[in-house]
Amino acid sequence: MKQDETAIRELLERVAAGEVSVGDALTKLRMQPFEDLDFAKVDHHRALRTGAAEVIYGEGKDAEQITTIARSMLDRGQERVLITRLSPEKKDAVCGHIPLTYWEKGRIAMTGEMPEPDGAGTILVMTAGTSDIPVGEEAAVTAQALGNRVKCLYDVGVAGLERLLAQLPDIMEASVIIAIAGMEGALASVIGGLAEDPSFPRLLLQMELGDWNDPAEGMEHGARESGLWEDRESAEPAPAELPQVAASV
Repeated sequence: MKQDETAIRELLERVAAGEVSVGDALTKLRMQPFEDLDFAKVDHHRALRTGAAEVIYGEGKDAEQITTIARSMLDRGQERVLITRLSPEKKDAVCGHIPLTYWEKGRIAMTGEMPEPDGAGTILVMTAGTSDIPVGEEAAVTAQALGNRVKCLYDVGVAGLERLLAQLPDIMEASVIIAIAGMEGALASVIGGLAEDPSFPRLLLQMELGDWNDPAEGMEHGARESGLWEDRESAEPAPAELPQVAASV
C-alpha cells in the first residue's frame, strides 16, 4: 500500500477535531509504510515502528538504484540516510546527485549531519587485529548515526593479552561492547570475564574473512577450522542451509 498524503492529512484533521485518538492515529500510520519504486519497496515508517530508519545496503545495488532510494527517503523528510557496503566507485557516482560523507575504510556513507549522542552510556567497538578495522569502522559509524556515543579500540586481541588488559577502564565503563575477531574467537569471552557486569550486552563478529584477500576463501578457512566444512566432492548431499560461520552473536 503506497503512502497517501491526502489520507494522512484527513487523519490528522480528525485527530485535531477529536474524532480519532493520537494512539489510533499512530496505529493507522504504521499501516501505510512504504513507497513502491518497482525495484525496491522503501520503508518510510521503519523509524515510526522501530525507532531506527531503514538503512540502504549498497552491495548488489547499482549507483542509480542507491541514488533513487536515498532520494525517496530524503524527499519524505528523513534527516539522514545511511548507506553501507558502498564501494568508492559507487560513492563517486552517487555523490554526483546527493552529497555524502564517506568513510573509506568501512565503505559506509551518510547524507546529512551526524546526530548528537542521545543514548545511554557508551558503545565500545574493539577489534582483535588491524585487519578487522574496516568492520569496526562500519559498526562504529552505524552506531553513531543512530545517536550513540562510540569509542573504538583497535588491535587488542588476546594474542597479546597485555594490550587488552590496558583497556580495562573502558571495558568496565562501556554499556555495550562489539568485539570483532579475525583469526580467533576468544576475544568476546575474555572481554566478558573482564567486564564489571558479565551479563551486559556483547556482540561478537567472527570475521574469518578479515585476514584473507578472497572472502570465499576466508569463509572456507573459518568453516574448516570450526570443523563445519565438508569438501563438496566427498560430502554427502548438501544440507538445505550452509553453516553460518562468518558472524555469530
